[in-house]
Amino acid sequence: MSNYLAIATVTETLRQMLNASVSVVVGGATATAVRPAATGAGSPGGLPNTGVNVFLYQVSANAAWRNMDLPNRRDDASLANRPRVALDLHYLLTFYGQDNQLEPQRLLGRTVQALHAQPVLTRQQIRSTTNTVGFLATSNLAEEVELVKLTPLPLSLEELSKLWSVFFQTAYVLSLAYQATLVLIEGDESPRQALPVRERAIRVLPFQRPVIDEVSPQILEPGETLAIRGQNLSEDMTKVLFGRIAVVPTTVTAAQIEVTPPAGLAAGVSTVQVVQSVDFKTGSPAEPHRLFESNVVAFVLAPKIKINQPPPPEPVFGTVARGADFTLEVTPPIERAQDVRLLLDNYTIALPARPASDPPTRTSLKFKVPSDSPTGKFLVRIQVDGAQSKLVADAVKGYTGPKVVIICNSKCLRCTAIALNLTASGVEGLVTVKDENAVAMQDSEVAITWTLPEGTTQDDTRKTDNLGLAKFTITGGSGEYILAINDILKTDFAFDQQQSTLSQSIVK
Repeated sequence: MSNYLAIATVTETLRQMLNASVSVVVGGATATAVRPAATGAGSPGGLPNTGVNVFLYQVSANAAWRNMDLPNRRDDASLANRPRVALDLHYLLTFYGQDNQLEPQRLLGRTVQALHAQPVLTRQQIRSTTNTVGFLATSNLAEEVELVKLTPLPLSLEELSKLWSVFFQTAYVLSLAYQATLVLIEGDESPRQALPVRERAIRVLPFQRPVIDEVSPQILEPGETLAIRGQNLSEDMTKVLFGRIAVVPTTVTAAQIEVTPPAGLAAGVSTVQVVQSVDFKTGSPAEPHRLFESNVVAFVLAPKIKINQPPPPEPVFGTVARGADFTLEVTPPIERAQDVRLLLDNYTIALPARPASDPPTRTSLKFKVPSDSPTGKFLVRIQVDGAQSKLVADAVKGYTGPKVVIICNSKCLRCTAIALNLTASGVEGLVTVKDENAVAMQDSEVAITWTLPEGTTQDDTRKTDNLGLAKFTITGGSGEYILAINDILKTDFAFDQQQSTLSQSIVK
């Protein structure tokens, strides 16, 4: 392979080859390697009055060799093979001399004759060039595996016109294009060499790739056991990969593996894969070699809220005022970049983005309860990257916990009393609404539901007067009447259910 001087070496070797060839047919003819319009003809360092000029106008990747060095990097980005680039060089040969003596044409004929007779640059020619040109002394093109071959390029009239009018912007002179193939330029960096093979061992095994059909449960909490069901799951050395964390399973059979996810696995969607290795018995200690890998299956590791209260049926976190902090302890530790949300029934509170100075993981999460959040008793869940913590469920009562009570501490609407009075045609209900300071709240919209003796219901809405009273009436026969508060609304205020009277009944 060649170093970075290969291109210049090809150009200079071609120039010297043509210089020796044309000088014998036209007296004083020389070969140069400058831009066709660089300086005037005959000027020092410029085009010749009589002779041929070699100009490299284009370099392109060689289609056959362009990817021969790939892959040249390993998974860890270390060098596996020395990188090399394969190039084709495109030259424009221009001919100068007395037109009335047909010197340009005579020089062209001699050039074509020479390049057809010898369409390669020999190693001896290249060594002669590097020995005589000082700035090419360190070129190693002569040691390249492939010889540089020269072939004429058939340029159309349009291509020639573009070369001269756009590239050179000078008057056209007799010219001919050639392609030099192939130049391989190799990088300076050398790959690390592996140690020689110490011992050879062969072990023949049937190809039985493990296949995962399903995992159960699809959603599990930290510490729970994951069952992996499938085919060909048992081998000498079987491990389970959770992402990049390898775990030795507790139970392994051909059809099922039982394993506990590792403590370092983050909450959210994760993947599981069975990896089987084999020991070729080449020495001591054992040297397992990775052999078979199963398909990858996804599951969800749900975050778990730590509850210090007594166990179900209704674990609770007590009361939290609006505008205060609500702190939860969770497992597994939450990573800094994870999206975390507190779910209170259908109400969501997002955890603010954590600064870079925060620890990479934390188990204590502090949420700010908004000052305008609803009040009442809510089921508490944590959502981490879409994975939600589980709720405690009762076969009869449904979900029973964990729960938290959000209380109102300012701008609260409370139903302080419900009075039911019998009338000739039915029942009259009086609802009293006050704030946390026992001040009557005027223009508060009270929504209620009547339950009639026959079991039917009827909704109604009224606004409170200046005494904080909302009056409701219902007609009906004898039996039990129940008035239940559904909601109390007023701009900038919140209905405080926890400290309100919510229902009252009377028998007619």
